[in-house]
Amino acid sequence: MKLAYAIFAKCAEESADATYSLLGGGFSGITVPSFPAQVPQIALVVRLDLEPDEISKPHKLGLGIRGLGDEAIPCDLVIGIRPEQFAASGTFPTFNGIFTVVGLPLAGVGKYEFRIIVDDSFLGSAFLHVSAGTIALPVPSAETKQVRVSANGSAMGSTIIFAEREEALKIREEWMRLNGFSEEEIEYNCKTDTGPVSLAEEKNNLRAIKRLEQIAPSREELSAWAIKY
Repeated sequence: MKLAYAIFAKCAEESADATYSLLGGGFSGITVPSFPAQVPQIALVVRLDLEPDEISKPHKLGLGIRGLGDEAIPCDLVIGIRPEQFAASGTFPTFNGIFTVVGLPLAGVGKYEFRIIVDDSFLGSAFLHVSAGTIALPVPSAETKQVRVSANGSAMGSTIIFAEREEALKIREEWMRLNGFSEEEIEYNCKTDTGPVSLAEEKNNLRAIKRLEQIAPSREELSAWAIKY
């Protein structure tokens, strides 16, 4: 058994067809303004490649996190792997696993190691690089390609939870434009507003308006249905 890859993401979700969806995936570093800090939520998607003789019995896929000075960060995350869960990928059995860590503490600048373990055996690590400075989008890391990972799922880049406000305001701006708000209103609500922002709520609002656009009749249809008096 070996680790195929591991990817960080802001959010990851499994599907019934053994695939997964990622939000904000493909990065390996975050920048925070001060320490100590805490990451509200971060996901790690891992993909395992197994030998044919390894899929006949259950396994335990675990995650261990180590911070600065190799200090262990409490993390009790284990995924049970059952033989019937294995999906075929070419000629090799594979398994995708998603770990979601809530409230990850960051003591300072440095490299945080996410250790992938199967049945008490270490398979590989994914590294989250933390730096200090103004809030900025993370940059892709070439190290992602070098990470030794195995999991029935893909590993995507994790990162900037702290940039969620910027993302939420961009979504709000798109929603306001679709609703016909003036540039002055958009400027005030998306550029100068310093109040609390919910990324989930802004996404729900945008999905709702787009769904309405899909089901609402077009102007041509309304004209064809109109009754002339």
